Amino acid sequence: LFFESPGLNLKPLYKMAEVCTLFNVTKTTIYEWIKHGKLKPHKIRSRVYFLWQDIQQLLIPSQE
Repeated sequence: LFFESPGLNLKPLYKMAEVCTLFNVTKTTIYEWIKHGKLKPHKIRSRVYFLWQDIQQLLIPSQE
């Protein structure tokens, strides 16, 4: 599976463009996810990053 490459698991922060590529969506979709609480942005200076744990929550549907 594509998400299980070793480099991906070791990297703690992802840029907006990387998240877009990972999910094959546009920035607009990511902003919608942020608005609806699906993803939590982390700002470092003027850039926005996303935590790998948060991305994993979207990749693996919860068993609720």
